[in-house]
Amino acid sequence: MTDADVALDPSKLASDPDLAATMRAAGFYQEATKDGNPVGIWSSVLEIAGVPL
Repeated sequence: MTDADVALDPSKLASDPDLAATMRAAGFYQEATKDGNPVGIWSSVLEIAGVPL
């Protein structure tokens, strides 16, 4: 399930930003298809009161 979009201001990015490393460092992981290829969907697990959402 996806429910959010991320917009980036290109003028604020480094000349060669490593967005994948930044997403991983923030606790996100990249979804993959059944054959293991990434599909461009980044996810994270959120817990509220100990309940994963």
